[in-house]
Amino acid sequence: MIIYLDTNVYCRPFDNQAQDRIREETDAFEVILDGVRKGRFLTLSSDVLQYEITKILSPLKRTEVERYLALSKKRVEEKRGNIEAWYCYS
Repeated sequence: MIIYLDTNVYCRPFDNQAQDRIREETDAFEVILDGVRKGRFLTLSSDVLQYEITKILSPLKRTEVERYLALSKKRVEEKRGNIEAWYCYS
């Protein structure tokens, strides 16, 4: 199964886990990561994800999210050119 996860999913483990919904979403993300590591799932990366990750302010959080994204075996490339312009005006 091929899965595309948005940046907010990769960042969910760093959110306040006091709320049940946040904790459940984090647990679901960890199940997906386990499936990726075991070869049951394939996650996609993208130029847009890479760009959004560069905007994460915390160096520790950014490094961990980059580590998660590195598990992706395929990448979707932005065909329209300048990602920053696309990101700001879409």
